[in-house]
Amino acid sequence: EPRIDLATGLARFFRWAEAAYAQSKTSAGDVRLAVLGAGRWGRNCIRTIQSLPGVELAGLYSTNPESAGLVEDPSVIAGDWRHLIDTFDGEGIVIATPPEHHAAMVERAAGRGLAVMVVDHLRSSSIRPILAPAR
Repeated sequence: EPRIDLATGLARFFRWAEAAYAQSKTSAGDVRLAVLGAGRWGRNCIRTIQSLPGVELAGLYSTNPESAGLVEDPSVIAGDWRHLIDTFDGEGIVIATPPEHHAAMVERAAGRGLAVMVVDHLRSSSIRPILAPAR
């Protein structure tokens, strides 16, 4: 499958999350997304999400104290990704962490019914156990 740039991928993900949001909510409002990771790719995701109309960055997992400067409201920052996923009341999670964390994060977020976008390639050996039950 051809690779797409980050902005295109996030825009597609947003449209998908927006459609899911419209089906599940009766009132209009912003689609709420969270980003896991605030490294190079995470910062790109944050900027892109903040530039999209109708999208709110409602959560950020980062252990770097400097991440507070990336968001308008530092209270959305969580130092524990599990807690963020378990308590997040938005529509989707964008995972921009090192690959070794992807499988556990996808499994937990999908288990809560959240839309999930991974900004990197999932390792096929890591994702197989997650996809196997759905087959």
